[in-house]
Amino acid sequence: MEKEERPCNIVQSSPVKDVMGDGASREVTGYSGGGILFKCKYQKESEPNSLYFCRSPGSNCDELIKIEAKDKRRNRGRFSLFDNSTAAVLWVLITELTVEDSGRYQCGADNDSSTSVDLNVQKDLPFKKSISVTGRAGGGVNISCKYPQSHRNESKFLCKKQQIFTVTINSLTEEDSGEYWCGVESDWKSDDGHRVYITQISLTVTDDPASPPSAFSSFSLISAVSGIVVLLLIGLLFFIFTHRKRHRTQVPNSFTPRPETKSSRESHPSPDCHQELHLSLILGVSTPEHHFQADEAEKEDDPIGVPSDDVHHLESSRNVIVAVMAKAFVVVLLLLNALGPVTGIKLDGNGYTDILIAINPAVPQNDKIINQIKEMITTGSEYLFQALDNKVFFKEVKILVPPNWNGSYDRARRETYSKANVIIDLPHPAFGDDPYTKQMKGCGEESEYTHFTPDFLLNDGLLNAYGPRDKDALQTLKPLQSAPPAPKFSVIQRRSRVVCLILDVSGSMTSYNRLRRLQQAATIFLRDIVEEGAYVGIVQFSTTASIVLEQDDKSAVGDDVIFLTDGEATDNVKSCLQLAVNSGAIINTLALGPSASEVLITMANDTDGKFRVANDDIISNQLVDAFSSFTMSDGDPIKQTIQLVSTGRNIDDWFNGTVPIDRTVGNSTTFTIIYARSAPTVYIQMPSGSVYDQRHIINDANAKTITLNVPGTAEPGDWKYSFLNTESSAQAMTLTVTSRAARDDVHPVVVKAQMNQLTSDGSKPMVVFAEVSQNYYPVLGARVMATLQSDTGHSENLQLLDNGAGADDFENDGIYSRYFTKLKSGKYSLKVQVSDQGEAVKTSPSRYSGALYIPGYIVDGHVQLNPEKPPVNVQSADVGSFTRTITGESFVVTVPPGVTPNFPPNKITDLSAEIKDNTVLLNWTAPGEEMDEGTAASYEIRWSEHLEMLQNNFSNANVVNTSALQPQEAGSAEHYFFLPGVTIQNGSTLFFAVQSEDKDSLKSEVSNIARATNFVPTPRPPAISNPGLNLTAIVVSVCVVTMVACVIAAVTTWAMKRKKAIRV
Repeated sequence: MEKEERPCNIVQSSPVKDVMGDGASREVTGYSGGGILFKCKYQKESEPNSLYFCRSPGSNCDELIKIEAKDKRRNRGRFSLFDNSTAAVLWVLITELTVEDSGRYQCGADNDSSTSVDLNVQKDLPFKKSISVTGRAGGGVNISCKYPQSHRNESKFLCKKQQIFTVTINSLTEEDSGEYWCGVESDWKSDDGHRVYITQISLTVTDDPASPPSAFSSFSLISAVSGIVVLLLIGLLFFIFTHRKRHRTQVPNSFTPRPETKSSRESHPSPDCHQELHLSLILGVSTPEHHFQADEAEKEDDPIGVPSDDVHHLESSRNVIVAVMAKAFVVVLLLLNALGPVTGIKLDGNGYTDILIAINPAVPQNDKIINQIKEMITTGSEYLFQALDNKVFFKEVKILVPPNWNGSYDRARRETYSKANVIIDLPHPAFGDDPYTKQMKGCGEESEYTHFTPDFLLNDGLLNAYGPRDKDALQTLKPLQSAPPAPKFSVIQRRSRVVCLILDVSGSMTSYNRLRRLQQAATIFLRDIVEEGAYVGIVQFSTTASIVLEQDDKSAVGDDVIFLTDGEATDNVKSCLQLAVNSGAIINTLALGPSASEVLITMANDTDGKFRVANDDIISNQLVDAFSSFTMSDGDPIKQTIQLVSTGRNIDDWFNGTVPIDRTVGNSTTFTIIYARSAPTVYIQMPSGSVYDQRHIINDANAKTITLNVPGTAEPGDWKYSFLNTESSAQAMTLTVTSRAARDDVHPVVVKAQMNQLTSDGSKPMVVFAEVSQNYYPVLGARVMATLQSDTGHSENLQLLDNGAGADDFENDGIYSRYFTKLKSGKYSLKVQVSDQGEAVKTSPSRYSGALYIPGYIVDGHVQLNPEKPPVNVQSADVGSFTRTITGESFVVTVPPGVTPNFPPNKITDLSAEIKDNTVLLNWTAPGEEMDEGTAASYEIRWSEHLEMLQNNFSNANVVNTSALQPQEAGSAEHYFFLPGVTIQNGSTLFFAVQSEDKDSLKSEVSNIARATNFVPTPRPPAISNPGLNLTAIVVSVCVVTMVACVIAAVTTWAMKRKKAIRV
């Protein structure tokens, strides 16, 4: 194999696969403050004159660095190129990464095709970017390097210049001092391989106090050399003397030298290293090529020797492996994580009730799954009962089977798949069979659901990896003093959806064209939104109405009601509230206009329905959006109608725009135009150029609605529309576009939107959440806009962010968030519009909590390893340009009279620090004037040598002069250099925190505390001042010693001859 030149000396913790790449465009992920190294393959036969690396934000490519000749290397700021013409590989290294480095790059030869690389730089990791380590010459040091969970299956390396792997460097020398990097690598031997540099390590090796000084005088040098030569000559003479003596007494040829043996400390050269480093992994894995050694103490603590890509910290891994994790225990932990005020789970006495477990329609029918669920929950209930001092247990559990399963099951009442606390579904593409909990609102908040797979329940081969499902897992616990009551299980099923529209047609509905708008919205709902095969009924009322949902099975239990009213008739909605609750139906309420009764909210809440509000403005399209949100999913997104576009304008002449139809949708695509007075002229152009016009549309003049049903599967790409207003004056128009999944095997991009709470008194800011995903994968880099509009006319537009700052808990998890601070009384609608930003859709696995796959365990003192966890195939989605519109549940704000909510800047949560040349550099994301909106007035930065000072007494810590620091707009990257005013000793650690303040002197919470350690490399020994003089001295010394030795040898020879002559 040809040796490849690399930009630093690499020590790998495990081998990598030899997978051939194809040189195509690929995605790589780095981390701010770290580095990235990747390859660019070019044709050897092309014999390029130059090699380049450039950034390509658009059609142009801005050159960053270039090499003019072969086998050269060049550095330019943070960019470096290394050319290996033998292997026809160009190495590209970028250091000191920032989020702004994210984007598309190209590299290659000037006369050859280029390679495109999409770089995604994620923000600060939740651990230190750099660490300092000090050791003594001849000794050793341990180095622990953390890395993100997403890299746990990739090889790790240590390179000189919430996972941990640890290495030990033995036999240190001063030359080992310097800068090292820990990182991970992906398919390194393939053309698409790359390395991610994560943690910088500053290693200082000091002299052993007992060792002689490294620099000494010429006299000392001469004395040392002379002494060595004299000793060598004495040894030589002694050897000659003894050899001659033995030669006289031994039989000729009887001397047989012992075979030469290699020293046990002999180094094995590594093709990747220019100097040798002796390493020992904490798991005791031996790799002869790098002279890995395992410390005996570490072997005793960790005898398992699991592969390095499943390494965890020594203490935690030992505890996890020794203790067998029961699946029942997994259920308890993950399910309790789902408990919250609005999950539907209730505590009846000492027992949890209304726990809902739903099975996805994609899971093949298997009654063993139901039996395993029952056994797992029963065992989990016993464990919960014991763990909490015999206080609580699982009392009632419902198992919702999908509608495509055959059998005799009880009828579901208000239970739906979207309300399940636990789902049984096919494996997550990135996590496999690992159980995990989906968290949308962040730590400390209730989860969305817990995900188990059928294999997790049925495959006994996973028992060793995750723990047994039966009570054997609890044998190490104390015996139960009393057993809890067994859970009561109900196996239920939803059948075909039955929907009834109860619509207000009283006299007040004639105002603002409400009846016509009701007709338009209901038509779109019945034609495009309702699932195929559903039963639908319509009831009109003026003063009274009855629930008439008995067409399918003579019962209203579990059926769906959409109840719309403007609240201006003589009806008394409150009088029928209890009847509605007792009916067993799910009642969704829609308040049209500002006068609707507050009882509509109570009715929806008490029947597990949804509450929506809509205003009388036709341009907002709120009524259509509200009806379109009344969907009921059984867990299969293929069947769901997806709203792509909902927009409106007051048009004088042309109403133009573009609707991107991505590759995940296209079936049952419908364009619906609603106009105020007269039909416009319609032109809708396909991506291929074909045009739909008046000949292809359906115009309902009475409903003032134009419809275009696209036959078959709509062509993916940008659809351009142009509507010409034929009126002499402006008229309002709206456009609604809906579609469904393109194929049964393609999951569409979907959006969920919600508030952190449905009511507010104005004392705390609210938070808007929108999750963008595709088949469990979060979709990254989207533009997400939320419109919050009240029935009193107050409206706010917010761009939601996935940056890990402000209201957003985690960066790049596909959940976009923002604070809503302009709180005014009213009933609010929530509309979220999502689109790509002209770049390829990026997806990334994301998880916050889950069960550990146990790599091994101990049985009767013997180590047994589980099979290696099956790899998962993570692929980026081929989506294309897309857009989505979703309407979330409405909420109510009630601010006391005379009160204007005012909030401080949000807490900074991503502060980081580093020290270079006695200068401190701080980085963080700017907060706003009010939470994450606007611009803060000032920053207060303080530091201390003690962590507790900043934690407990921030105002008394050392203050930094920030008079020259002007805060930037919320969401901007802040950087600040300063001198702390004291000399920072080598190896010293300082702690830093920031507090921001607004113009009203309201202060934020103190930020997270960042720490930094000063590292000053040990200076090299001074060079000899006059090497020529010292060389002369050495030569003279050797000559003198040689002469003396010759004299001694001559005298000795003379003496021996004389002694021999005397004997004769």
